[in-house]
Amino acid sequence: MLKEGKNALTAISKDEGCTWTQPHRAPGFVNSNAKIWGQRTSDGKYATVYNPSDFRWPLALSVSNNGLDYTNLLLVNGEISTMRYGGYYKSYGPQYVRGIQERNGKPVDGKLWVAYSMNKEDIWVSSIPVPIKASAKDPVKDVFNELPDGKELENWNIFSPVWAKVKIEEHKGRKCLLLSDKDEFDYAMATRLFPTSKNVTVEFTVEAGQNNHGSLYVELQNEKNTAAMRLVFDSAGKLETKAGYRMRNLMSYEVNKKYIVRIEAQTENRYFEVFVNGKEVGKGLFFAPVASLEQIVFRSGEVRRFPNVDTPTDQDFDVKQDGKPIPEAKYWIELVKTW
Repeated sequence: MLKEGKNALTAISKDEGCTWTQPHRAPGFVNSNAKIWGQRTSDGKYATVYNPSDFRWPLALSVSNNGLDYTNLLLVNGEISTMRYGGYYKSYGPQYVRGIQERNGKPVDGKLWVAYSMNKEDIWVSSIPVPIKASAKDPVKDVFNELPDGKELENWNIFSPVWAKVKIEEHKGRKCLLLSDKDEFDYAMATRLFPTSKNVTVEFTVEAGQNNHGSLYVELQNEKNTAAMRLVFDSAGKLETKAGYRMRNLMSYEVNKKYIVRIEAQTENRYFEVFVNGKEVGKGLFFAPVASLEQIVFRSGEVRRFPNVDTPTDQDFDVKQDGKPIPEAKYWIELVKTW
């Protein structure tokens, strides 16, 4: 039996908790004073979920075969939603994580379920498929209408607040991945891993329910979530790509019209081409060099950079808000493929 507390203090019991070794800081375990959760998973392995930094973000997990030796570090939630109310000791980020205590019931789906506080405000829940996978072995062939009901998002990582939902919805007679967003302070996000590649072609469809508000960001990223290139269906009806500091216009897009988008990317020369409905609409260089690519991200808002390691510890202000949703934006994705 392993017991862990704040500051990575660890003790071991060999008699079901009757006696414990002298607590010590676990070697190689990066943690400050945030809470830690560890448990046995349904496949007989062990997972420890915690904030691997001197801050309370991100929320990550590490997997072990024996509960003592941990060999990887994977992201559970790397987002920091807007802190709406200021106050002392209101740490930013996903924290105070807890799972389901042993002998207190087992999820029928075999997943690892954890609950935690975001900014010491809202309570979030994450479900983590077991066995816990760090990478994808096969190319993506997700045609959502052809996938079994309830299993369409089995290989996706989703970030889905109440007012910025990610879900499967029937649209024009076919099942689609829907990203909707009416949240002033958050966004919807869906991420799909593909085999680590130096040269990759990604194809997907997008249909927007509006072109005068909202935005859809599409990024190709490496294994550390570093975006190399970005497309944006923006709030002015333009499809753009990030070209260094600037955004470059590729074309206009219409409401309720399906677009088949294909990106051909090569990491060695940082080069990519974008095709829409079979026609080349743009080309360019990655705005960030990466050695390889392994995921595509769909997100209904621009990337967040706040807070960071130099942000003041305590937020001394409340965010102006009226508690009402903003005009909703919707984006339907019918398929995603890679090769």
